[in-house]
Amino acid sequence: MPKYEVRKEDLERLVGRSFTLEEIEDLLFDLKAELDDYEDGIITVDYSDTNRPDMWSVEGLAREMRGYLGIERGCPTYDVRPSGLELRVDSSVQRVRPFVAAAIVKNVNLGDAGYEQLIQLQDKIMLTYGRKRKRVAIGTHNYDLISFPLRYTTADPDAVSFVPLWSDRKMTLREILREHEKGREYAHLLEDFDRYPILLDAQGRVVSFPPIINSNDLGNIGPETRNIFIDVTGTDERAVMTALNAVVAALVERGGSVESVTIVYPDRTVETPDLTPRQFKVSKSYVERISGLHLTEEQFRELLERARYSVLSVDGDLWTVAYPAYRSDIMHQRDVVEDVLIAYGYNRVEPKLPNIMTKGGASEYTKLEDAVKELLIGTGAQEIATFILTSRSVLERAKHVPVVVLQNPMTETFSLVRPALFPTVMDFLSANTGEDYPQRVFEVGDVVVYDGSSPTGTRTEQHVAYALAASNATYTDVRQVLEFLLDPLGVSYELRAKDYPFYVPGRSAELLIGGAPAGHIGEVHPEVLEAFGVEMPVATFELSLSKLLEVLR
Repeated sequence: MPKYEVRKEDLERLVGRSFTLEEIEDLLFDLKAELDDYEDGIITVDYSDTNRPDMWSVEGLAREMRGYLGIERGCPTYDVRPSGLELRVDSSVQRVRPFVAAAIVKNVNLGDAGYEQLIQLQDKIMLTYGRKRKRVAIGTHNYDLISFPLRYTTADPDAVSFVPLWSDRKMTLREILREHEKGREYAHLLEDFDRYPILLDAQGRVVSFPPIINSNDLGNIGPETRNIFIDVTGTDERAVMTALNAVVAALVERGGSVESVTIVYPDRTVETPDLTPRQFKVSKSYVERISGLHLTEEQFRELLERARYSVLSVDGDLWTVAYPAYRSDIMHQRDVVEDVLIAYGYNRVEPKLPNIMTKGGASEYTKLEDAVKELLIGTGAQEIATFILTSRSVLERAKHVPVVVLQNPMTETFSLVRPALFPTVMDFLSANTGEDYPQRVFEVGDVVVYDGSSPTGTRTEQHVAYALAASNATYTDVRQVLEFLLDPLGVSYELRAKDYPFYVPGRSAELLIGGAPAGHIGEVHPEVLEAFGVEMPVATFELSLSKLLEVLR
């Protein structure tokens, strides 16, 4: 959760009234924040929403407080005048850091408090919302020193040099990554590229080396800087625009006036910032049903306006509202419900008992799961828990075929949904070859299996898998465990000889319950053992608890 500092007197000036510390604490709590600390007039705010970068500064906090207190109502609007200036984007940045946005804010009254907040807001956005500058990086510069048009391109890391921020000597781009504090911290973001992104002005001077550092000559602003040029670069265009809008909106609170910059891509032109309020449709009855509130139209309108929405039109139950462009978190009606509840006050919501009386208890599956775990622990086995997501490598080594593959996985390690417990259990044994043997482990968990009759083609099942790794582990050993498990449950089963690619031929069987396939049992194939680096024989079984529950009902 983002944590930032504000000066109490600065907050009061921006809101337009004074507060006791207790009042501020209550206000912060109502706005999804906490007063973490207070010392020498400095309030440390702990804000719980990582999707609201506009709230990570005193300017955004004050703006929201003015709405909550009814000092201002409705969606903030911004007058953005075109500057006529261009930032031209070279096609070479496409594979490195493809998106850029920019703005000019003039006549800003920063002072020490405003300067502190601007630097802090940049850092918080880049660290949290910007994913440590990978998705978004922000640069602020002295507009009066820059010559337009600007050019966003890439450069040979050894061919361009400039004086980076907080330095007194010229360095090449490569030297900055090696010698500058920020260069060393963020060098990994550029390690896969042979050319680095760079922002140049019309005189060929370096304005910024994103996402690393600004120029000390052009990017070193201070409390007295009046006219500020902001550039935002990144890999996610929507995030880039949101970050720019949040910074610009904060500077407007300091008296700044906004001018747009024309971003000229090779195939399109974009005018930034776009602070035009966004529109959204919300059902009043839906808000009431989810929140539990019963509101007149006048009350509903008032709550929306205090939450910084403007009502554009009402068509029966459907309300069209406008919300600020610095917010990117309004994606569902529930997001509006939350804002309405905040404006109403969570502490004012009266709790109500449901109209029905029910007796809580464990479900049938939970009872079965508990019984299975208790029985298997009785065999001396240790319960393990592995991730439902796994990698193609694990499935290939276990001779299993994936059923569900993630479209945009964060890492290759978690790119598939496991179709069985056997692969991840073997992966666990692979990670514990240095422990004493014999090893007896079991796992109960979800898997996703192929189901040709379902609309999605898949079905989620709950399985149990048991594995014995020992110098003398055999099919007979795990069959005894299987009998020990199923007999107390009163389940009749049948084992039918069947070969599997991950079992030793002739040493495996299909498990049938009620005449239907429900699992398998066998001795793990030497090729699988070798692939996982397990030097001991392993015998296992895997059983569908979902199918077992159907029989027990």
